[in-house]
Amino acid sequence: MTIPSGGWIIAAVVFGIDLLLPMGYAVPMLYVLPILLSGSLPGRHSTILLAGSALLLTWIGAAFSPGELTLEVVTNRAMASVLLLIIGWLLLLQKQSTQQIIASKQERDGSEERLRLAMSADNFGTFDWDIPAQRVIWSPETERIWGLPVGGFEGIYEHWRRLVHPDDVEEAERIARLSLEYPDISYAFDHRIVRPDGTIRWIHAKATTLRDAAGRAIRMVGVNQDITERKQAEETLCQLNKTLEQRVAERTAALNDSEQQLKADLKVMTVLNELGQLSLSEDTKPPVLEQILDAAIVVARSDFGNIQLLDPESGHLKIVAERGFPDWWVKFWNEVPKGQGACGTALQRAQRVIIDDVRQSPIYTDEAARDTLLQVGVCSVVSTPLTDRSGKLIGMFSTHYKTPIQIDKHALARLDLLARQVGDFIERARTQTALRESEERFRKLFEHAAEGIAITDERGNLLQCNAAFCDITGYSAQELVTRQFSSLIHPEDRAQNVELVQQLLERKRGWFRVENRYLTKSGSPVWVQMHVSILFSDRGRPLYFVALVTDITQRKRDERLLQSKEAFTREVLDSLSAHVCVLDRDGVIIRTNQPWKEFAQVNSDTLRTIGAAGDNYLEVCRRAIADGDTRVLPILSGIEAVLAGRQEVFSAEYPCHSPDEKRWFLLRVSPLVESQGVVLSHLDISDRKRVEETLYVKQRELERSQAKLEELTAKLLMAQETERRRLACELHDDITQRVATVAIDLQGIRSVTPGSEASLLAHVHQAGKMAEQITTDLQRLAHQLHPSLLEHVGLEAAVQEYVEEFEARTGLKTKVQVRNLPTAFSLDRATCLYRVLQESLQNVRKHASATYVVIRLLGSIRGVGLCVHDDGRGFDQNHQTSNGRKGLGLISMEERVGALQGTFRLKTKPDDGTEVHAWVPLGQCEVSSNGGAPA
Repeated sequence: MTIPSGGWIIAAVVFGIDLLLPMGYAVPMLYVLPILLSGSLPGRHSTILLAGSALLLTWIGAAFSPGELTLEVVTNRAMASVLLLIIGWLLLLQKQSTQQIIASKQERDGSEERLRLAMSADNFGTFDWDIPAQRVIWSPETERIWGLPVGGFEGIYEHWRRLVHPDDVEEAERIARLSLEYPDISYAFDHRIVRPDGTIRWIHAKATTLRDAAGRAIRMVGVNQDITERKQAEETLCQLNKTLEQRVAERTAALNDSEQQLKADLKVMTVLNELGQLSLSEDTKPPVLEQILDAAIVVARSDFGNIQLLDPESGHLKIVAERGFPDWWVKFWNEVPKGQGACGTALQRAQRVIIDDVRQSPIYTDEAARDTLLQVGVCSVVSTPLTDRSGKLIGMFSTHYKTPIQIDKHALARLDLLARQVGDFIERARTQTALRESEERFRKLFEHAAEGIAITDERGNLLQCNAAFCDITGYSAQELVTRQFSSLIHPEDRAQNVELVQQLLERKRGWFRVENRYLTKSGSPVWVQMHVSILFSDRGRPLYFVALVTDITQRKRDERLLQSKEAFTREVLDSLSAHVCVLDRDGVIIRTNQPWKEFAQVNSDTLRTIGAAGDNYLEVCRRAIADGDTRVLPILSGIEAVLAGRQEVFSAEYPCHSPDEKRWFLLRVSPLVESQGVVLSHLDISDRKRVEETLYVKQRELERSQAKLEELTAKLLMAQETERRRLACELHDDITQRVATVAIDLQGIRSVTPGSEASLLAHVHQAGKMAEQITTDLQRLAHQLHPSLLEHVGLEAAVQEYVEEFEARTGLKTKVQVRNLPTAFSLDRATCLYRVLQESLQNVRKHASATYVVIRLLGSIRGVGLCVHDDGRGFDQNHQTSNGRKGLGLISMEERVGALQGTFRLKTKPDDGTEVHAWVPLGQCEVSSNGGAPA
């Protein structure tokens, strides 16, 4: 090994100075310069050689220097030799610590690189959704897949939603909600994305939901795989390698700078040497900062000190380490904004601030702030900014003194050295923490990925696999690392897999995708889809195979089920009697059933309604219209409307007669799912049409019979009323008079019979009473058969009399309401309403169990209506009608009203009473007599 000439020149210059200066003025500590210079040289030999040479020259210079060699000179040289040995020993320890740090960093970076390569090899990226914080972290590969620059993802849900294709957003959100709500449902979905440049890509997203002890979803970790292009992963991997190399170079430069700065002072060297041996993290930061602060207080000869870090959110300085201050002082100065005190001013100016005397400084205009310093005895303050390697201000290094001082430039240089080291330490601690979090994140992504991941060496020995791969195969990770990867593949699929792997080894392809069967631990086969890629070393030697494995057993089952459903659908279509075909969105026949084919063969010359697969049905219709068949025009318009989505379904009946027979068809057009075409069916409805024609003829005959029946019913009712009137007259004018005569004669016999014949008188009296009762009953019967009041005083008086007689006879409370009754009202219409009233009240008495009855008689310019309402128990009218048990009284009322072209309606339901409504129109002459106009 050779030592650069600079070291020898410095050693020679120091030796010359030592020879020329008198013994009392020599500075043996200058020999430390070549020793410190060896710190920039690699290896331990340069430091040992220069340290030994400097030690030897120290004593040689003492021997040849002018002046007397006194005990003081010897002691001075001895102490310098000890210090030179200590400095050389510390430099050796520093070099050893630096080498250990570089080695551990290289090992960690190598592990991270392998993991990144494994994740990037098959062109998929990762995402980490912190659900409580609503923060999403995308890996650079995910951002690249989505067309974003590295760091371009905003980390929020809405940004993701904007990038997903609008047609796929709803389904992606639905599956995500199911995955969050149900632990047994994983998020797996193929969807499209729209990149910022407008290009559309397909990706496969799959994720696992992590939950807390209560089962709440707290995190979703998953992968996004670009299933459009796989080659882009290699470019991303190269970019990651360059980034890592750049970071390694930056770290190496930072460590070299730290080594140079450690040479400034022995105390600082000791502290920084201990600092270099620590494992950096956020947990070790506070105690290390306190050690650095102790060193700064010693170097700067201050009485107090603190280190403050800048809070990025508030922009204030917060104390993270302090020495010599009481708690109340720390609480007062714990958050320092820009412009407050020495530290706040240094933060505002971004440069060091030195205050010789706080009592006279214009910076401390705030009396409360100045008093806090004076109360603890602070007189002078030096605030030195802390910056990272990029020059960004991250905090403040502050030393405090009890007496006014003028700090020298050497102390300031040492403070600058410590400040740089503090800034470097804080940045390295944050970097180390970030790297560990990144490595932990990638490790969790590998372990918790929903897809199975396996890594093998070039001979196919399994090196590493995740839990999903273990779940697919049924083996544990310990069992799998002892097996060959090919032993998991079904024997019938191994030959194909071996051929594809050989193509990877020969670099004929960079990756392959294949569907295989695996043999699980239980021996049962499972279908998987493998995406296999290979990683080569810089020398071209194969290193690893990376396999991304997806369980597609359920998909295979679904495919078989789909095939069986297809066969079933074909059988169902062929079993239909209708002629069915399927048109695509252009109107081309893409599928037909067997009846359609048979009809097409029989009618091969008829191109208007039938065709073979591949024919354009719309063109057939257009040619028929061009030939003059206008019946096809609405059919063509209907099919085009369904195809265009303007109409949901279309159906039409059309004749297709031949000289031999008349035939009709029903055409029905229904859309397929997602407007992929239409289903068109022709059903032969000739039999139905012939039946309809027959039914139409029978319907006309039935209507004529119905009209005759209604006419006969009206005549029968009129004859019945005429007979009632005749019987009533006979009973009233003849029979009743003769019975009354008998009653009078019986009373006369009593008056002429002697009193001794008391028994005979009693019988005669009883017979007279019975004759009177018979007379009364005959009069009531005559009134019921034909109320004479209808003819003499009208409907209103007849109704009032009958209701009063009904109330007296039954004890039911009744109420009659009459309004706008016309003065001219024909006897037949009045009789009709009167008979409805009689039948309604008889039904109330016999069936209703009512306590109150309201009778309304209402007139209008069109007619007269009657309403009888009771509060009885009612009945289920639908049930009575369905059983065919409609009463004769109801039928009679309905027939009477219908004979006069009126309307009859019954409203009732159980436990809610009954209402009978009858309305008869006024005759033309009655309308004129009442001053109205005919309706």
